[in-house]
Amino acid sequence: MNACGIVKKLSTDIWWILIKDVMETNGYVCMSESHTRISFNKGYTLAGYADKVFHVHVRRTGDNDEILFLDDLIAHPESAKDYETLKLPLLPEYKDNRNRYPEAKTEFVKKIVGFAKAN
Repeated sequence: MNACGIVKKLSTDIWWILIKDVMETNGYVCMSESHTRISFNKGYTLAGYADKVFHVHVRRTGDNDEILFLDDLIAHPESAKDYETLKLPLLPEYKDNRNRYPEAKTEFVKKIVGFAKAN
C-alpha cells in the first residue's frame, strides 16, 4: 500500500538500477550487492587511501541493521566500549584488506543487532 492507502506496484528495482548507475558514474565502486542492500566505496587506490574515503550503504525499507546497531551502542556505552576494544587492534591488522576487517567484527555486530531487535 502507498501513502494513500491503495495497493500499488513496487517500483524499487528501477530505482536500484538508477542508484547504482549514478554512484558508479560519480566514481564509486560497487563493493557488494544483494536483493536488499548495495554498498559503494570511493577513495581506495592502488597506492593506498585517497585523502578522503567514503562508504555508502543503500538499503531497502526495513533493512536497518546498521541503524539498530548504532542506536544500541548509543544506548549502551559499555557495548560501545567493547566494540572499540574489538576494532582498535583490527584496524592495523586488516588495514589493506577491506573484506577481512568487517568479517572480523561480524560476530559482535550480529550479537548487538540481535539484542536490539529483541528489545
